[in-house]
Amino acid sequence: MRTFQAFVFPFLFLVLLRFAPFLGQAESFERGNTADLPAAEAYASWTQFAVPDTQTPAIDQDGCLNYALAKMAVRYNLPLDGVDGLTDSYTYYTTFVHQLLSPELVKTDHIAEVYSEFLSLTEFDDFSGTISERIQQAYTYCAQTGSGNDWGYILQMTTASGSDHYVLVDTVDTTEQRLYLLDSGSLYASYLGDAETTTRGYCLQRIYAYHFQKVLGDLDGDFRLTQKDALLLWENRETIPCSAGDANHDGMLNLADVIYLAQYAAYATGAQTKLSFSIEAVPKETIAVPESQEFFAAFSSFSRWNGKIFQKQIRILQ
Repeated sequence: MRTFQAFVFPFLFLVLLRFAPFLGQAESFERGNTADLPAAEAYASWTQFAVPDTQTPAIDQDGCLNYALAKMAVRYNLPLDGVDGLTDSYTYYTTFVHQLLSPELVKTDHIAEVYSEFLSLTEFDDFSGTISERIQQAYTYCAQTGSGNDWGYILQMTTASGSDHYVLVDTVDTTEQRLYLLDSGSLYASYLGDAETTTRGYCLQRIYAYHFQKVLGDLDGDFRLTQKDALLLWENRETIPCSAGDANHDGMLNLADVIYLAQYAAYATGAQTKLSFSIEAVPKETIAVPESQEFFAAFSSFSRWNGKIFQKQIRILQ
């Protein structure tokens, strides 16, 4: 027995040492250049690989599908325990992966099940012909199914090397008849069929079409969070139900949701303008959150809109 142990234990040690770099790869994350930026600001540039594209919150060996789904979750402000669109990219992405994207699950289906209150999923795989013909088929399907913001498309493709690849469609451009992409494999790809995607040999295999019924905090029905939504929530704070206005997913409707919408919109659009909810004096086009006591006092007459609770927590956009 001792002879057996003397042989086996060193052997097992050498095996573990040899394969240690591969164990738990899908759980291995590293910080990238956009790790500390809010998810709402950085999600479009998230990529899977550190080289050559380093604009990534975390490097995950499990594939680009994770990134496509995470990008969609941020864009549509889907609720996720412990994080939201203002959370730093690293924390948001790793939380999203650990909570929702178990390798044992069919990830595309699981997202549709978890968020069935917000979206439904249909799939299209009737592709044939050359790469260019498949690109045209993909555009035709998306344009006919729906080119509005209420549709989120994830494209499943193979690359020239034969590996699977997933990309979130940014825009269905019916003028130029193109599918613009938020590619989790390259920052240099712009639209399906451009020089970068052609070089990579992207060949369409399947489309996952997510149809959104609602986006928390979207009050004007455009399926995006904008400054207009922040204004609408402030102006109609006594009539908007929590199920529609709870933008920050905390189960309450209050000033924190207004501030969340204002900040999310500024980060997502890149417009670092102050958001001002001064009731009469400031034009609605320039919303700002003033530091004046009058602003916070304006909430005192509304029991659920007590600004004093949040006064020290509000981050003024500069």
